[in-house]
Amino acid sequence: FGDWEMFYGARFVNFNDQLSVVGLGGILSDSNWNMLVENRVVGGQVGFRNGNQWGRLKVITEGRLFTGANMQTARLNGNIGSNLTVTPGAGAAAGTGTPVANNTNVPAVSLNQPLYLTRTTFGSSRNYTSFSPMGELRAKLQYQMFESVSVNAGWTGIFMDGIMRSPNMIDYTLPAMGISS
Repeated sequence: FGDWEMFYGARFVNFNDQLSVVGLGGILSDSNWNMLVENRVVGGQVGFRNGNQWGRLKVITEGRLFTGANMQTARLNGNIGSNLTVTPGAGAAAGTGTPVANNTNVPAVSLNQPLYLTRTTFGSSRNYTSFSPMGELRAKLQYQMFESVSVNAGWTGIFMDGIMRSPNMIDYTLPAMGISS
């Protein structure tokens, strides 16, 4: 059964996730948004390690269980339709107002414009705290070539729960998108 070891201690995991979208051309030309989510998990872990050796070949397996508090930060910013014309007054939405260009590169026309949508810039951030359990499995194959030289190959699998991911946090409601609750 080889050599068994048990260990415990503190652990910190920093898992960041980012989604960036850029839209060029079409009615809503030059639209973009960026969502950044930071997960910072702090807690305790316990683990077991087993090592078996046959001559120069050694197989090491390891398992860890980790649980902690996840301090999460979500940030979203962007714009929708930055090249849309701005039409002042309530009548402009119905096509009766006079369009005004939003910059010198966009002509003041009302053709091919959404009826009730104007260019929109948005930005928001939120902080959350959640419980995050994690598990980790490792397997390593080690071959001792010389006294001080060995060749290693390994695999690591990690399961994480209670973390935020950027695409799942966006509320895609126009005109101003936001962060989901």
